[in-house]
Amino acid sequence: MKKRLYLIIENYNRELESRIYLGLKAANLGWSIVIGNKANIYKQIKNFQSGIFFIKSVGPRYVEIIDSIKKYGNRVVATDEENIVFWGSNQLLTRMHPECLLELDTYYCWGKREFDYLSSLFGKFKEKFIITGNPRIDVLKNPLNKKYINEANELKKKKGNFILLNSAFGKVVRASKTDWIQDSINAGKLDTEEKIQNEKQAVKYQADNLDAFVELVNFLTDKLPNQKFILRTHPAEDDKWFRNIFKSKKNLEVNTDKITTNVFITASQCLIAHNCITLLEAYFLNKKCLNFIYKFDKRYEHELISNCSTILSDK
Repeated sequence: MKKRLYLIIENYNRELESRIYLGLKAANLGWSIVIGNKANIYKQIKNFQSGIFFIKSVGPRYVEIIDSIKKYGNRVVATDEENIVFWGSNQLLTRMHPECLLELDTYYCWGKREFDYLSSLFGKFKEKFIITGNPRIDVLKNPLNKKYINEANELKKKKGNFILLNSAFGKVVRASKTDWIQDSINAGKLDTEEKIQNEKQAVKYQADNLDAFVELVNFLTDKLPNQKFILRTHPAEDDKWFRNIFKSKKNLEVNTDKITTNVFITASQCLIAHNCITLLEAYFLNKKCLNFIYKFDKRYEHELISNCSTILSDK
């Protein structure tokens, strides 16, 4: 019987392609691969052949999930999909739960910076941390990124020439309609007053830049009435909020299609976003990427994204 690898997906648009690529690599080494939505896979754990589960986060809510996976004779390895753009040790402390790290077999780091931070914060687990990179970046590089070209050409036939706007304000405009801070406290991420206050300031930073981003979009759509804009909302955001805010804009489309964001980036004339990982993806896809930051605060800005994009602060 072949060794079994389970690759868990939480967000289809952002994760499926990298999981398929990793699955193909493993399959060529003799592994049997299962790729699926995390909720569906976790429901069926007891019916599956034991193997290795590759999960995408090790926050507080994963403590019970890891226990459930291991109860049926499985091993668990992990990465954190967001840690390529973490901004400091305080954020890592809210995302990484010691009980999860204790139960993991291996944790895969994006690079040396994450490895060094985690090793200093969680020294007793240092032997579990391995620098590997992440397939999400691999699929953006030549020659794998060529697969986006045909899809992008088809998209341009449907949409025409457009400037892409990506929003990343999920702590403020929430799809769940709940409060980010309270949800984080309930999830066990913010277990000290220092963490709570730091996160409140991060939310304020995002709210101030959201106001400026809305003003920017209004300015651009009015200044360039013949230019088409497509706004892609983050999965954690309430897209109805954006549709309502920009409902009068005839040259702006708020888009939530299931097409991967990388195809939209490839098809676009350029990308404008705020402090968003899609700017890094645009950099690898050789697309002009503009990082709009109206209110600066280095505590909450992603250094890597800033280094890979052109920063603008004036509409």
